[in-house]
Amino acid sequence: MNLDLNKIKPLTSQYIASGYKKDNISIASLERTEDGLIACIDVDDFFIPSDGQYHFTAFHAQLVVSQLIIIHGCLTLGLHKKSGEAYMREFKMKLKKKINKHKGILVVAHYDKMRIKNKNAFINSTFSFEDKSFYGEISAVIPLDSEE
Repeated sequence: MNLDLNKIKPLTSQYIASGYKKDNISIASLERTEDGLIACIDVDDFFIPSDGQYHFTAFHAQLVVSQLIIIHGCLTLGLHKKSGEAYMREFKMKLKKKINKHKGILVVAHYDKMRIKNKNAFINSTFSFEDKSFYGEISAVIPLDSEE
């Protein structure tokens, strides 16, 4: 049965439809620790939903931790630039509490394991946003040499 798209529109999320395109996320500060990274994230431009309050989203979190695992991997490997496209292998996250601020969002990432195989670095990490408001695990692969 085909649904009338005009009738469905009131049921959809304006953020998912187009609002996310307004979001501009940046790393405001970054500190390297013995086993990971501590970052402070700002969302400079953002969408305000119908409730009138900004919400840091799961989309944001996934982008941020993906970027951090690439940075950590490259630093640990002594790379001065990313040598090819990095790929996320697994991602699991729980969202325990809302994050409504858009400046100074604290992210702590711990890198549990890295192994090298077939010119690739495989990295496993755990992460937490704002004292486990959002938290989870990510694994990624970073190429060690590429023809890019």
